[in-house]
Amino acid sequence: MTLRQRLAELIKSRNFEILIMVLVVANAIILGLETYQPVMTAVGPVLKTLDAIILTVFVVELAMRFYVHRTRFFHDPWRVFDFLVVGVAL
Repeated sequence: MTLRQRLAELIKSRNFEILIMVLVVANAIILGLETYQPVMTAVGPVLKTLDAIILTVFVVELAMRFYVHRTRFFHDPWRVFDFLVVGVAL
């Protein structure tokens, strides 16, 4: 089995999709907390670190999807949306 095939199985797996959904929700909560000054004063560096880690996971996820789907990557509107959101975050 090639690397592309193994990655295709991974990104299609239910556990992978659940992980990404959990990270999306966690990232939204973190972004919300970052707008509240008392929280940032107390745990700002931790939130910034978690945000950077999650963003890194999203970049790796997009890279894997692009590697698997190649130019078909851009045929799915959700992938394009994800690509734009992650690009803005970077």
